[in-house]
Amino acid sequence: DLMEFMSELYDGTAQERYTRKTKLESAKRVYVSFISTTTPYLYTIMRPELFLQGTANRFIFCLFKEPNVTKYTTDEFFIPFARSEEFDRKNVEFGDFLGNLRLTISRGGWMIGVLKDAGELLLKYREECVTKSSILWKTSRPSDFEYSYIIRQPEICLKLAAIKSVSDFKRSIFKTALREINITVEQAAWAVAKMRVYEENFRKMIVDW
Repeated sequence: DLMEFMSELYDGTAQERYTRKTKLESAKRVYVSFISTTTPYLYTIMRPELFLQGTANRFIFCLFKEPNVTKYTTDEFFIPFARSEEFDRKNVEFGDFLGNLRLTISRGGWMIGVLKDAGELLLKYREECVTKSSILWKTSRPSDFEYSYIIRQPEICLKLAAIKSVSDFKRSIFKTALREINITVEQAAWAVAKMRVYEENFRKMIVDW
């Protein structure tokens, strides 16, 4: 039930419910961000149903890689009070910005468009994923789920490109009369490169699991 609920939230809907006062209620325009972290212990309890049902097909997987040991100076490692105050102030400012951005979008603000070259790049990536997924489908057993994960990647790639577009434009977003933000070819290429890394992480996770 929880997986089904999370899948619906990801797709922008929420389950209807009955209340005494207003009877049938439904949430519209649902926007949810979900982030979680875990240890390799997850592999002992994770089941294929997580993918077969569809919830995990919506996830981006980031695997820990052994970092290079970084050497710090005392000034870098121990943050003085003045810098700590500065961090707090910047966090509050950024939080206010995100709040204003959310209000503007929910009131019918900006639309996300795609420039032609960027669209061609995103469609080329989509075609690549569809081809790989089709091959996996023809060679897999019914209980395999790799194909269903790969086919979902173009949709996630488009979302990443849109987020990157808004992020790059954020300093000017309240200073213009424009009502459309266009994904550029650079932003599309950035998103595709990210998706290739995430797919590599997914494949490594399957092997480790």
